[in-house]
Amino acid sequence: MNFKTLVALVVVFCWPGWALAQYKSYGYTFSNPVTAQCNTNFWSGMNSRLIYRMILKKHGYTDAQLTAMSTQQMYDLIQSGDKGEKAGKPQPQEQARTAAPENPASRFKPTAKRLLLPEMVKSLTENPAYQGALLEVFEAGLQAYEKEAKKLGLANDLAGSIAFFIGCAYTVYRDGDEPNETGLEMLARALQQQFNTPAFRGIPDRDKQKFHELTIALATYLLATRQTAVETKDAPLAATLKAAAAEALKGFLKMDPARFQITANGVELAK
Repeated sequence: MNFKTLVALVVVFCWPGWALAQYKSYGYTFSNPVTAQCNTNFWSGMNSRLIYRMILKKHGYTDAQLTAMSTQQMYDLIQSGDKGEKAGKPQPQEQARTAAPENPASRFKPTAKRLLLPEMVKSLTENPAYQGALLEVFEAGLQAYEKEAKKLGLANDLAGSIAFFIGCAYTVYRDGDEPNETGLEMLARALQQQFNTPAFRGIPDRDKQKFHELTIALATYLLATRQTAVETKDAPLAATLKAAAAEALKGFLKMDPARFQITANGVELAK
């Protein structure tokens, strides 16, 4: 996805003249079947294995070696700073692009209107005027994202929206240093494969759409609020946002964000 274009659009069209810090919170708790499946298939194990596998393949481990390892063994290797000494053939492998499955389970058929945004803005502020302004900010962010996602076949697909949220949190955590676009797309394709299960396919489209709106709105919120912090030179706000972004990345990827980077080869150990 054209991440740089999206970030620019969000900053230009979604940054209001008033500080977004006035809102109650930017936590990402939301209960619906998508959250439950993510807890089962993504946040609580499968995502960890996916990310660890991507990292270790870059250090020479073969598919056969990685398949034989437990997730904990992969994690221990990464924590030890392993550079492939135990891989047998410590030759870094080029990370192949992951093909999108046909009709991926992460995709949904959207309704004619937003399902979550009105509820979300009410949870962030009680001021009706601010609710209206914030709704416009989120809607602009969603429209910008959906236009770019369509070009990559990621429209109405949770794999793309989650990858975008990860990319935005990554940017905020790294003080504006953006992830590599190719690496971020690779992550989205890998998530399509990871979510392509009967259980995930059984989640109603409405619930997938709500989670999609949540992730893109929160990504927009992070970027726009960071822009506020930069423009106003608000160091405490910037530090708060960075901490929130770090927690979001830990929640999604189960890794200390200081230990990885998103490059043209996907997710790799930070140098």
